[in-house]
Amino acid sequence: MWFFNVFFSLLSPSIPTDTLPADSVKIEFTFAKMEQGKTDQKNYYYQLSVQNTSSQSVYVIIPKWFETQPKASGIMRDVAIDSHDNLIAYSFTADIPFEIYKIAAFSSIKEQKCKIRTRSDFSKITKMEIPVYVVHEVKIGELPIQDYVQHKDFYGTNIPYSFVEASTLHETLALK
Repeated sequence: MWFFNVFFSLLSPSIPTDTLPADSVKIEFTFAKMEQGKTDQKNYYYQLSVQNTSSQSVYVIIPKWFETQPKASGIMRDVAIDSHDNLIAYSFTADIPFEIYKIAAFSSIKEQKCKIRTRSDFSKITKMEIPVYVVHEVKIGELPIQDYVQHKDFYGTNIPYSFVEASTLHETLALK
């Protein structure tokens, strides 16, 4: 383990230590549809729009399930590259799974099929709040996520992860 920590730290670039201004990242979820999933699972689809007006790239972390909150650190079981349509995205498996979207400085993204799942009955409510992280960097071991995924077969899985310079937002999503 010591070898990997030293090895990862040698490969890791410095991470900015300043925090993002509160209004530099705008996030909007627009309800698209709800579909019945496997057994008692329901899938809610949203158009996700994120605008980054800061001078640094950021990552937006969204839970894959309603009523969960991704942890800012833990053990990563797997990461899959989920990039498409000029989006840089990762599907992250941990105790609480989540999606990661990278937004370059002074740019924006639109994800047409952002999916959040539930097994709960939301028929009597019209809105639900979810936690969303905005972070400077996602690290796996000591490596930035983009470096890890390029060689993930070499590094393996079950490695600690952490969010660097994280801010938590609470977004309210329509359910209908």
